Amino acid sequence: MGLPTGLSRPLSPGTENNGGVSKLETSEISKAYRGRRVVDDVTVHLQQGEVVGLLGQNGAGKTTTFYMIVGLITPDSGRILLDDVILFDAESRVHVPPRRRNIGCVFQRDSLFPHLTLRQNLMFAAKRFPRLDRHRRVAEMLDRFHLAGAAASRPRDVTPAERLRGEVARALIGEPKLLLLDGRAIGEALLREIRLVPILLVTHDLDLMYKVADRVVFLFDGGVIFFGPTDELEKSDHPHIREFLELDRVVRA
Repeated sequence: MGLPTGLSRPLSPGTENNGGVSKLETSEISKAYRGRRVVDDVTVHLQQGEVVGLLGQNGAGKTTTFYMIVGLITPDSGRILLDDVILFDAESRVHVPPRRRNIGCVFQRDSLFPHLTLRQNLMFAAKRFPRLDRHRRVAEMLDRFHLAGAAASRPRDVTPAERLRGEVARALIGEPKLLLLDGRAIGEALLREIRLVPILLVTHDLDLMYKVADRVVFLFDGGVIFFGPTDELEKSDHPHIREFLELDRVVRA
């Protein structure tokens, strides 16, 4: 089956990030397990330099949405595009594997290779670059994220903050067009430093969300019940959003 009329090309071998304005678009992506839709027609879009927060209670579909964008879970329907390049399209049966999507990820749990030093982790992530360029990029990332002093240490031997900075550095060293952050304690200063690419941030930290997110997607029971400017979230009269915000106030009190 060919591509539907009006769609962009699928990603071809050798495609790299050549600069320019990056944007992500998902169109009505869905996923069901055992007859229950855990993600239901989710449509979001991100622009260059924008941070979009993904909020919702446990089980709302946030992580499944995250994994579908990455390519680790295949949607049942819908479409995902990055810079007008099709990463997934159910109708035309396009599914670009995760390694070809040019998306940087920081997952909920530590994912640095435990048997490698921080420098070696970055070298592995930069393996597609020529040798001299690879070494230059690694040195720049170690300096940028204040990891030069810990470069020869394995992840278990550095502080949690250094491990997190190491994961962010590894996610960015390949010049991704999109950065996905799932449920990690990313500080405000670090987020502001790395927001040169679109960032989708999954977090329960509302204070951080209000400080750094330009817009918020609020999921409930797999569907989007709010997608708009962050400062408009508090004004929503949707009962599930009101309940979520009130619970957050009680927890923090």
